Amino acid sequence: MILLNLSLDPREATIAISMIALSVPCLPVMVMTVRELGARALLKIISLGFLVSFAIGIGLNLIMP
Repeated sequence: MILLNLSLDPREATIAISMIALSVPCLPVMVMTVRELGARALLKIISLGFLVSFAIGIGLNLIMP
């Protein structure tokens, strides 16, 4: 709920929400990933999530007016 305290215009809020939604999986998913695939797989998933999140954020920043 940190975004509610910021004064963001609709463009900035859209980019921020998109990046947050794509960045990190929820805690139960992370725990099950560690149990089933190991910590190394979790680090790969989180890294890929951040990479995709930043790519989408940059893309939205470039195409949104």
